[in-house]
Amino acid sequence: MPPRTPKNSSGSGSAVGQQAQQAQQISPFSIALNIDLQNDTYVIKGGAGVGVAHVKKPDGRVMSVHVHANGAFQQMTAFDPAKLTVDERRTLESTLYNKGMTQSEIADLVGKSQPTVANDLRILRQRGDIT
Repeated sequence: MPPRTPKNSSGSGSAVGQQAQQAQQISPFSIALNIDLQNDTYVIKGGAGVGVAHVKKPDGRVMSVHVHANGAFQQMTAFDPAKLTVDERRTLESTLYNKGMTQSEIADLVGKSQPTVANDLRILRQRGDIT
């Protein structure tokens, strides 16, 4: 869901002022992720000193940025599903799951839905690849 355009605090109400203020508010993420507000699907959320942005590009690539402690620590990941087979993706999902990530967190990183990740993990359990 795209972020709402914030009210212009200068009182001018100009669209240019609103766009500048909006860009300033999401700039740490938009610069790092090159968010295209018209074509990308993205989620930006935060709390307790942590900001997270997940962006899915129209070509299927997924990028994620985590910013901690007012920008002092930033972590970025990029995932291109076109470069993996389904089995390789499932192996990656298994590795991330075994490291303690939730199905929803994994889904965000690999650009799939949580039910798809749950199904992949179920298949891996049936094959004995994970416990």
